[in-house]
Amino acid sequence: MNATLGQPPVETSEYQLDSETLSSCELLRGLGSSRQQDHVPQCSEDGRFRHIQCGSSGAECWCVNAVGAEISGTRRNGSAVYCLTSCQLQRQQAQVEGNSLLVPVCQASGEYRPVQCDRARGQCWCVDLEGMEIYGTRQNGEPSQCPGSCEVRSRRLLHGTGKHSPPQCSAAGTFLPVQCTFVNTTDRTLFDLLHTFNQFPKVFQTFRGFRQMFPEVSSFCFCADSRGRELPNTGVELLLDEVYDTAFSGLEPGRSFSQTNMYRILQRRFLAIQLALTGRFR
Repeated sequence: MNATLGQPPVETSEYQLDSETLSSCELLRGLGSSRQQDHVPQCSEDGRFRHIQCGSSGAECWCVNAVGAEISGTRRNGSAVYCLTSCQLQRQQAQVEGNSLLVPVCQASGEYRPVQCDRARGQCWCVDLEGMEIYGTRQNGEPSQCPGSCEVRSRRLLHGTGKHSPPQCSAAGTFLPVQCTFVNTTDRTLFDLLHTFNQFPKVFQTFRGFRQMFPEVSSFCFCADSRGRELPNTGVELLLDEVYDTAFSGLEPGRSFSQTNMYRILQRRFLAIQLALTGRFR
């Protein structure tokens, strides 16, 4: 299997990926389909390569690793293929090499246990779906909770990687179904929500206060999938001079934009427009 269509495989962690982009598997799948190749990569719902890949006829199948490269000796024609997960493969390799420090702990499903530990040092940390350490989670003892995919992206933005428009996350750390950004109407550039909210959190409590400080900014909201990506044909620009402070104006400022009055009202207004335009919320 040519896992990368002429390009060397690159292992990318969930922390490094921008959730608005396609994964390596999805990109290769799109290329394979457009070129009508014999093998088009099969991807899981979260964008990873499926452990078992098959040819277009479905007769020949083989196992792949996390970057979609074929594992030698696993190709079968007309017979069942049994594949190990990335965690199981890494665990097996570490045990063969006798490196006890690199033996990951896998769940019953074969996926990485969200918390991995170095018992010799007494340290533990959270890992992403590919077993890579999530920045800022290493500590003495086990973390009580690991960040969700939305929180992971927010952490990346805080460390200067990607756009300065943090996603709206739920209490569980997942992406909220409605995502909103702000746009400068003069040049259509993305408004720096990250630093502006950190500097002026109270401004985001009322639309009146926000309009006074940023009169040339509008909002853009859309329905998002589980990875925070915009669902097709759901984006709507909301002009802030047409939005008024209502039911939530008395609530205290939140720790993030998703906990502000502005987001709550934008979310309601957006869903009302979606319902009027399409007859449904999503």
